[in-house]
Order: sequence, then structure tokens, then C-alpha cells
Amino acid sequence: MGDDRFMFRVLEMYYTNEMSQAEIAKKMNVSRATISRTIWKAKQEGVVSITIHHPHNSQHLLEEEIERQYGLKECIVVPVAEGEDVREKVNYEAAQYLFRVLKDHMTLGITWGLTIGSLIDDLKKYVRNQPVYLKGIKVVPFVGTVVSRETDRLFQKNHASLYAVELAEVLKGIGYQLPAPMYASSPEIKQVFKKDPAIAQVLELSEKADVGLLPVGQLSKEASIVKTGVLPEDRMERLKKNGGVGEILGNFFKKDGTIIETDMQERIIGIGREQLMKLPLRIGLAYGKDRILAICGALNSGMINILITDSVTASGLITKNLLDIK
Repeated sequence: MGDDRFMFRVLEMYYTNEMSQAEIAKKMNVSRATISRTIWKAKQEGVVSITIHHPHNSQHLLEEEIERQYGLKECIVVPVAEGEDVREKVNYEAAQYLFRVLKDHMTLGITWGLTIGSLIDDLKKYVRNQPVYLKGIKVVPFVGTVVSRETDRLFQKNHASLYAVELAEVLKGIGYQLPAPMYASSPEIKQVFKKDPAIAQVLELSEKADVGLLPVGQLSKEASIVKTGVLPEDRMERLKKNGGVGEILGNFFKKDGTIIETDMQERIIGIGREQLMKLPLRIGLAYGKDRILAICGALNSGMINILITDSVTASGLITKNLLDIK
């Protein structure tokens, strides 16, 4: 009976009075470990049950299932209705995630693509209401510059180096540029570029990044890598016939995550796949039903271990639903 009394006194102080375990231990003249064991025992015996009242639109079950199926560190699913414009909602959650995980003097690596551009544009709006207090953030491009055949302004500024400088300004950090093309004309020319001290410095920084922002590209005529002329349409079609569904940093992959080896990988000037896989946080920012197969392949490849997406897309990523995807 004495043990029960002690247990309930501890539980009242911990849950009702919101005292810390250290405060309770001091008051009851026992060790903190004793208090911790008492609370654990109460949970095991059913004396205490904890219920979390999720909001009605919470996606936590979907997030947990995707994390389990694909072995992710974290999945963030934004609730949206069918047909709703999701870009701004997903970008908002991506911004909140970045503000949560970035710490002083970290290095953030980014790639290119209109998804990154739209995120940076939205980040500029968010920081007006959510000031940035980070210090010494470095933002580095993961790849060299794309020389676009497009005359559209969005594509003309669609460079990882420009985005790195722009994002660093938003985060009050330091932005770096990679003064090289995204693809060299040959593997030999690539090696010449890599020996340049200015290029080598940025590549070394990118390989030591703490966080990477990685949009998942799809194999379609509307993809940035195709519209800019980096990947010719006929070659894109051949990749699709070979089972290709998506791309990250010049790495093309199938739905099961298998990498399709191409000569482009030998010519890309940027972080390699092996180095990329060593980064602690590799954030896949991808949304839209048309990208489900590409996202599935990216998750299976292991190149991303964090996913930020919308609820419609996330539902399609559950394994049982993938059988219905054509």
C-alpha cells in the first residue's frame, strides 16, 4: 500500500502539477532514477494511459506508415484536397522543417530545379514573420551550372549556384558558387575542372554538408532537366523504356530504386551518389500525383531519408496502392 501511495504521489506531481523528475526526486528524497522507474511502472501496469488528441486533419498515421515502409527518418505529409494547389502548403512545411533542423554553422547543400526556386521565393515571405536567428550557415550548390536552351526567365536563373547565394541571403549565411558546368563534355574534362582549387573547395564543402535539399525529378517533357536541354527528349524516352521513373542529381532510377547507369554520371560536376548517401539529412521535396512513381523510386534508392509531400501523393506511395499505378 505504501508503494501505491508513493506511486500516486509521484504521478500527481509529474502529470498534474507538472513538476520535473528532478524536482520530484528532491522532494521525495529519492534518486531521479527511482522517479523515472516509478513513472515507467505506472505506464506498464495501466495506471497511467496517455491519449494524444490529434487534429481532425492530422496525417500522422500516413506519415508513420511511409516511414515504416521506406525506412525514412521522417515523413511530413501536408493535408490537401484533391485538385488543390499544394505548392505553398508544402513549401511552408519545408520551411518549418529547415528552421527546426538547421543549427548555427551548419552547411546546407542544394540542387537546382523550379521546385527549389519556388521554395526560396516562399521562404522570403515566411522570414518576414519568422525572423532568422541562425549564425554562420553555409549554403553550397551540389552541382554546376545548367546552360539552358530556354529563354524563360525562370529557367535562365535556374542554377544551383544562384539559388545557393539567394538562399544564403534569406538565412543570413554565406552562399557559395560552383564555377563549372553541370556536365563536362567528357570524363577527362571533368577531372580537369575538379582540380581547379575554387571548384575543389566547393565540392569538398558539399560532401561535408549537414543537410541536403533534393527535389525529385520525373522523366517527362515538363521536367527541368528535359526543358533545359540537359536531357534530350529521345534519351529521356529510352530511359523510360528501360524502366526509368525519376532522377536526383543526374542519377536515374527505376521504381524499385535500382540506378540506371549512364555516361552522364561520369560527366556530372557535383557531389557523387556515394558522398550524397553519407549526408545525415537528405530532404526529398516532392509533390503531385504525377510524381508518385518518381518519388517511390527515390525513396527505394535511399538517396533521400526525409520526405515532405502532400496527402494525395503520400496515399499513392503506400505499397498496396502502387499496384494500381500505371
